[in-house]
Amino acid sequence: KTNTESEITARASSESRIYAVEEAELYLHPQKQREFYSNLKSISEDNNSQVILTTHSSHFVRMNDYKNLALVRKPSKEVGTTKNQCCADIFNPESEEKQHYKLIHYINPDNGDMFFARKVILVEGESEKVVLPYVAERLGIFKPDVSVIDCGSKFNLPLYINLMNHFEIPYLVIYDEDPMKDHYDDHEKEEHDRRTYNFNKEIESAIDKRYGNSNMLSPDFEGEFSISRNQADKLGKGLAALKHFQGISDNNIPKNLVDLLTRIYS
Repeated sequence: KTNTESEITARASSESRIYAVEEAELYLHPQKQREFYSNLKSISEDNNSQVILTTHSSHFVRMNDYKNLALVRKPSKEVGTTKNQCCADIFNPESEEKQHYKLIHYINPDNGDMFFARKVILVEGESEKVVLPYVAERLGIFKPDVSVIDCGSKFNLPLYINLMNHFEIPYLVIYDEDPMKDHYDDHEKEEHDRRTYNFNKEIESAIDKRYGNSNMLSPDFEGEFSISRNQADKLGKGLAALKHFQGISDNNIPKNLVDLLTRIYS
């Protein structure tokens, strides 16, 4: 190289900046964590700047920036440290805008802890989210490194499953069978129930057996564990389910629930 070329290269290198931040959440309230994230993102948008941060806070997990997330694990001393980063597009092109909205809306600091979990349990709603950890604690088998994630709806499960697959996070999907009735007087209700029941196939087809498995409850969570539907209608499913199990002794907890919890927290 000529002296001129060497000088140009040296000047270009000196303009590059790397910001490395370890445990970015330290001493910061959640609000300040969000503010700090925004500031770091603004810095990273400069072509001459790169930001690398490590965190144990779900406030730094943003689904609109999912391609910038990398999960660093050390499964064992023999395997050593591994890194998984999703650089692929994880949305269905036919419904990308809607899926993108759901992902950003539902993956918040509360359920963003699934990126730090040893195993993730994907459930349809609040009943499972409330009851499963509660009963597991009573049985003495609860483990804090297993995250139970309320996906908000049966129809949101494939979205979460897709996310687990891309980031290679171990998971178990728990969903209701929702079988069809023998007879219908209402055509719209029949079509709704048929769509709900047929959606089970979409859930199963979305699961990558390398990372996930499923457990179907029949006919649904309330029916599987004898929770009063009248109470569910009156109090709401989550509170009714919790009160149901608060009212029975440990010895009377159904065996099928004990078996499910053993599978979850194994």
